[in-house]
Amino acid sequence: MVHHSLFIAISHYVLWGYYFKKPFAWLSLTEVSTIFLNARWFFAVRGNKGTAYAAASLCFAATFLATRVVGYGLGLWDLWWNRALWIPAKTGLYVVIAGIHGGALLNLFWAKAVLSNLMGFARGKKIKGR
Repeated sequence: MVHHSLFIAISHYVLWGYYFKKPFAWLSLTEVSTIFLNARWFFAVRGNKGTAYAAASLCFAATFLATRVVGYGLGLWDLWWNRALWIPAKTGLYVVIAGIHGGALLNLFWAKAVLSNLMGFARGKKIKGR
């Protein structure tokens, strides 16, 4: 809840400026992994931890790593590459930029567990939670 509330607040704050429409797009794209996380949760609470659960887990891991690690990292690179567009901004925007970097750290923290589970699955181990 806190994560999504902060994202909504940041989104509304930065949409008044021209440049931050681009970071908003790549930040929004990272949410595609949530679809598979929710599907995984749905299968788990229904006690269906078979093939559908495994497929949702693999899709979650792939989309999480692709969007929240690689895509987010490229987005941060772009943010700093184009810093001349936002350097003269008001203080509030610097808080947003700090929040975006905090989100990157959070994604890297979770990526460790996601990658560990994915590698275990590739070695033939069961997906954690099964």
